Amino acid sequence: LPFSFDILTPAFMYGNRVFTKYPTDIPDYFKQTFPEGYRWERSIPFQDQASCTVTSHI
Repeated sequence: LPFSFDILTPAFMYGNRVFTKYPTDIPDYFKQTFPEGYRWERSIPFQDQASCTVTSHI
């Protein structure tokens, strides 16, 4: 179904630290704590009883 992609903006506003680039002399502790990767899921309820679920496997 066609929809406005603006409704996905809140799901991505939290940011993804996994894509942060660090200088070579600073260890990337975030990636080191999840060597197998991780998964997150966010549900966004709307006033008209609709909902949007966003899932990411990183």
